[in-house]
Amino acid sequence: MLEAILTFIVFVGVLIFVVQPVVNKSKYFRRVNEDTTLRNLEQEKFSIYAQIKEADFEYEMGKLSHRDYSMQREELLERASEVIDQIDNHLDGSNGETVSDTDFSHNEKSCPACGTALPDNAKFCAVCGTSLQAVCDECGTNNPAGSKFCANCGQGMVTA
Repeated sequence: MLEAILTFIVFVGVLIFVVQPVVNKSKYFRRVNEDTTLRNLEQEKFSIYAQIKEADFEYEMGKLSHRDYSMQREELLERASEVIDQIDNHLDGSNGETVSDTDFSHNEKSCPACGTALPDNAKFCAVCGTSLQAVCDECGTNNPAGSKFCANCGQGMVTA
């Protein structure tokens, strides 16, 4: 009799173990779908960044007129902003995940060469590579790019 009860308990345990994934499949597939969505958004973001860089290069090479370049760049920046917002919204809705530190939508800092929005702690532009700091030859203090005088010693800054 005890043997029959133990066999029944083992059978029920195995049955629950086997049936559980089938019953909870919607939770599993929802998580996989969310991961795929985030991965697709990240790929689209990097694709847009590559398109911006390519447009910058073509403009510098003279293949794009200023008007075409400005329109294309504005459209790409708007789309990049939309994708970043979607990524942030996706991460905000995730279980305890935090939003990436690369959310520049509320930032005032931008590259002096290409106008790309940048994080406050950026030292170089992520799109064109322009240095965002000027180092004083006299005292070695890092100053914002375009500074005419050093904020530490007052020495005139050498401009390239």
